[in-house]
Amino acid sequence: MAYFPPFKLFFLLIALSLLVESGFNIRRVNRLEESMELYDKMEMENNSLGNGQQGDEIGKQATAAFLGKAKKANVWINKHLSIVLLIVVLLLCGPLYLFFRYCPNIPDMRFSEFFVSMIYFTDMWYLYSIVASFFCMNYYYESVFPLLTIIPLKQLSGYSYWQTIWRAILALGIFIAVYLGILIAFFLFSIISAAR
Repeated sequence: MAYFPPFKLFFLLIALSLLVESGFNIRRVNRLEESMELYDKMEMENNSLGNGQQGDEIGKQATAAFLGKAKKANVWINKHLSIVLLIVVLLLCGPLYLFFRYCPNIPDMRFSEFFVSMIYFTDMWYLYSIVASFFCMNYYYESVFPLLTIIPLKQLSGYSYWQTIWRAILALGIFIAVYLGILIAFFLFSIISAAR
């Protein structure tokens, strides 16, 4: 931390990531525009479905409303990426801290210390992701990089690899359950607003 503060590195990596994602890569592919085109394609497919019953029409309207809101959310997330990532890391730290606060290496770890450690871990896998994006690797390869945080999490906590993995899986399960609950509520809200 004395050589390079974690939050400074975090914001620097986000700026570099946006630069690489917007076309500063080997193939000069703008991946941000590709994600917008994907939403447009999904909306067109939804609109091109044949006319059906009244229930089908309400489903089409709800799906169109959801896709429109998802597209707006994607644009907003790309504009405020640093804030969104900080919030996600902070929310993920909650369940992780429950399982790692009494670890062998640091038995009296405070939440603030754990949060700063998680920022370092995020910096690590985000750096790998930027390199993969620069070389236009597939998104499937990039999804493996967060798994590499198991190594520094094991080194920080002092647990064995298996203990670290099952604790991380339980914490991630809690986080995903909350995230899916929010998505389901968002989708139900879209259906209710489209039905009116």
